Amino acid sequence: MPQNITTAAFVLGAVLLLISLLGGGFKIFGAEVRSSVSGWGRVTSFILGVFFLIVGLFNPFERTLPSSTSSTTPSASPSPPKPSPSSAQIDISGTWVDNFGTITQIVQQGDTFQATASGTECGGRRFQSSGGGTVRGNIVESSYQSTYSRGRCQGTVSTDGSRIVSTCDDSLCDRFQLSSVRQRE
Repeated sequence: MPQNITTAAFVLGAVLLLISLLGGGFKIFGAEVRSSVSGWGRVTSFILGVFFLIVGLFNPFERTLPSSTSSTTPSASPSPPKPSPSSAQIDISGTWVDNFGTITQIVQQGDTFQATASGTECGGRRFQSSGGGTVRGNIVESSYQSTYSRGRCQGTVSTDGSRIVSTCDDSLCDRFQLSSVRQRE
């Protein structure tokens, strides 16, 4: 949910809670709330206020992949990558090895690519995966399906095409950081 909608939900929830607690008789943001709010109106205001506060504080609608407990501890969520001002296409075709030892083969055509990988997942089991994605400027986005899970990654590729740093959301391993280095052929 965009930040302005989240903020609006929080403010609306706070106002509704004020109505439920005070019953009215106050001014806020230039609007006057009458002091004759009925009992049912106060109960309804309380329920809706709690709902909108939860949406404003925790934004439960944002995550799309199911979460589960894993041995991987996610780090703080980084801000989304910024596109490179250069419009030159970066080629990421080749063999890559990430910080978990996973070996990935990438074949790129234009701004799309296909990838296959093998390694050890967060629970210690060997896996195979395949997927694909796009490269636009220095932004790399992908989705994959593996032996045990599925996921999406978003990251940046260095201007020389030798390193990719990504944040991934996985249905088994939750959120994790990847740092991949291109292997010399």
